[in-house]
Amino acid sequence: MKAGVWFNGADLKGVRIPGADLRGAQFDSADLWEADLTDVNFSKAWLRHANLNKAQMERVQCGEHPYLEVRMLVSKYEFASDGTLLAVSTQDDMICIYETDEWELVAEYPGTSAIAVSPIARELARGSFGGTVEVGNIFTRKPRLTLRGHDAVVTCISYSCDGTLIATGSEDATIRIWSAETGETLRVLREHQDVVHCVRFSPHGNRLLSASKDTTVQSWDVKTGKHLGIIGHHVEPMRTVAYSPDGCQFATSGDEFHIRLWDADTREWLRTLMGHRLTVLDLS
Repeated sequence: MKAGVWFNGADLKGVRIPGADLRGAQFDSADLWEADLTDVNFSKAWLRHANLNKAQMERVQCGEHPYLEVRMLVSKYEFASDGTLLAVSTQDDMICIYETDEWELVAEYPGTSAIAVSPIARELARGSFGGTVEVGNIFTRKPRLTLRGHDAVVTCISYSCDGTLIATGSEDATIRIWSAETGETLRVLREHQDVVHCVRFSPHGNRLLSASKDTTVQSWDVKTGKHLGIIGHHVEPMRTVAYSPDGCQFATSGDEFHIRLWDADTREWLRTLMGHRLTVLDLS
């Protein structure tokens, strides 16, 4: 057995694999009754409905940290670029800031589900009621800028990797690109026909992807605002997009229940990742 392979539904009763590296492997509904799984690395593995009855599980590694308990369903979460802070927005329109060394709650204040952490400052961009975005201190929420221009609730926010630009998507079906320093509107992008659920800058900052309820994922030139095209063909609302760290690939997903991977240069489909049974709300 090796990492990343599929054993969904497999009959593995009594298998002996102590110390095996099975990171990312899939064992959904597999029968592992009386299996010897001592010291196995199951980090990021899928074990939904697997039968682990009487299996030897000493020192099994699952790669998960203790979870955070929040009072409502989580809408959005984002780490600071240095990993020391985690911002979480919840469906009761609250934002919580945690320090990650001890997972201490260090700030809590009102705000809509749309949030983004600046990669260069201790600032948070957060959706406010009435279609505005406030940019301010992540601990005190004291605003430095208020971004005005959308005609409806802002649903998503993204910083460019260098922290100089902010992109926002809205229920008004538009995308706006702003200066993170002055709050000036630099571009308004108007090709979507329904709510924009997600916007993401490429790692190099020259491209922007957007996902929408109108079933499309679209690509844009950040500098000029030029519409570069629609990515693939989807039949369900699209919820999220994400670039790989090197910018060579990106992933898309939504109400289709699966994830598609694409070549970032050619925008050609590479592969489809199956397994989810419900809507994929976020990718990272």
